[in-house]
Amino acid sequence: MVRLTADLVWKSPHFFNALKERELDLRGNKIAVIENLGATEDQFDTIDLSDNEIVKLENLPYLNRLGTLIINNNRITRINPNIGEFLPKLHTLVLTNNRLVNLVEIDPLASLPKLQFLSLLDNNITKKPNYRLYVIHKLKSLRVLDFKKVKNKERLEAQTLFSSKEVEEETKKVSAKTFVPTEVPNVSDVAEEQQTPKVVAPTPEQIMAIKAAIVNSQTLEEVARLEQQALKSVKMRLMHQKMWMNRRKMKQNPWNRSRRIGSYSGSIKLVLFESVGGDRHCTIFGPLFLHQAVLERSENRKFFAPVPHCVVL
Repeated sequence: MVRLTADLVWKSPHFFNALKERELDLRGNKIAVIENLGATEDQFDTIDLSDNEIVKLENLPYLNRLGTLIINNNRITRINPNIGEFLPKLHTLVLTNNRLVNLVEIDPLASLPKLQFLSLLDNNITKKPNYRLYVIHKLKSLRVLDFKKVKNKERLEAQTLFSSKEVEEETKKVSAKTFVPTEVPNVSDVAEEQQTPKVVAPTPEQIMAIKAAIVNSQTLEEVARLEQQALKSVKMRLMHQKMWMNRRKMKQNPWNRSRRIGSYSGSIKLVLFESVGGDRHCTIFGPLFLHQAVLERSENRKFFAPVPHCVVL
C-alpha cells in the first residue's frame, strides 16, 4: 500500500480535462487512506482517486473549489457524516464498485448541498428494496442517479412512500436485515475444490529452521545448498499437484487413458487403441474419410470384431 503524501500529490499528473476543468489524477496508486489533500491548495475542480484501496471516505480538508470527486473501484464502506462541511460545492460523486451495503450508509451524502450527479452502481446497496426511491428522498438536489435522470414521478413516489419517519426507519431496518443473494456454487465444484491439493506454505517452525541454518552457514557453498533444497521442495509440491490434476482429468475422460496397441498402413491407415476399461477402439484414416469404431472385447488380441453401430467423424 502507498501513502498519499504531499510529494505524491505534487508529482501526480494534473491537466485540463474535456470539460476544461483542472483535474488531479491519483488513480491506481494502491492508496488505502485519504490524507494530505491539503497539499493541493484547493487548486483543482476534479480529483480522481479511482482504482485504489480506500476504505473510508473521510479525512478530507476544506476544498471549496472541488466540484467532482471520482472514487470508483475502491473498498469504501463508510462515509464521513460531516462530508458536506468540507466539500460545499461538490456536485458530482462517483462511487461505482465499492462496498456500500445498507441504505443508512448513504445518509451522510445529504449534507452535500449541491450534489446533483451520483453513481452507486455495483454496490450491494443497489439490491436493497426501494433503494432508488430512498436515495431520491434523502438527496433532494439529486438530478441523475446511476446515470439515469431522476423523474418527477419518482420524486412524488419517494415523497409518498417516506412521508413519515416511521416508514423511513422501518426501511432502514429492512435494509440492514435483507440478505443479498449471491451465486450458489455447484456441489460438485465445491467437492472438487476441497479435493484439489493446494501448495502448502512452509510452517513457522520450518521458516525458523531455514533462517537458523542460513545464519549458521559458514560458506557460500552451504548457502547455495540450502537454496537448492528450498527450490527442490517447491518444485516437488508443484509436480505433485500437476500429477494429481492430470490423474483427475484422466478419470473424467477415459479416452485420455487409451493406449495404442497396433496399426496397419497401406492405402488406408488403421490404428488400434485399447482403453483402460478394456474396450478396443479403431480409427481408420483414408484419403477422403476418417472412420472410428468401438471394437468388442476379444481374448485374441489379433482379432477385432467391429460393433455394428459405428460413428463416422
